[in-house]
Amino acid sequence: MSFFDSNEVEDSEFQPLPRGDYTLTVVDSQVKPTKAATGTYMQVEFAVEGSGKKLFDRFNITNPNPTAVKIGKSQLKQLCVVAGKPVLQDPHDLVGSRVKATVSHKTYEGKVFEEIIKYQAAPVQSMTQKSQFDDLSAIPF
Repeated sequence: MSFFDSNEVEDSEFQPLPRGDYTLTVVDSQVKPTKAATGTYMQVEFAVEGSGKKLFDRFNITNPNPTAVKIGKSQLKQLCVVAGKPVLQDPHDLVGSRVKATVSHKTYEGKVFEEIIKYQAAPVQSMTQKSQFDDLSAIPF
């Protein structure tokens, strides 16, 4: 008996999220070197609420191309402002932030990928559960 037999697994094809607006939560954020090792970018990983899917966005921080840096920092600013964190001391400061994002598609090397084209403030979460202290008589003092 084998540990894994690929003949027993159906092929699955990546299906991008449909275009539209989604509420996202930042689950990771880190600065990485560019593939050419000539700059750095900040990669932000998001969980898409209600879908179990993840999205990623990358923002140029340093790059020999000043236009790439200008665009990257402008996009990162949009994310930070709507996340309520206009100043980051560390890339991980964004973790846990909720935002609303408009997702579109782009094609690269014949494959379709999601692309976040706009960030907005996330809708306020409603309080669906009652706190144990909603009834003040339940406070134990």
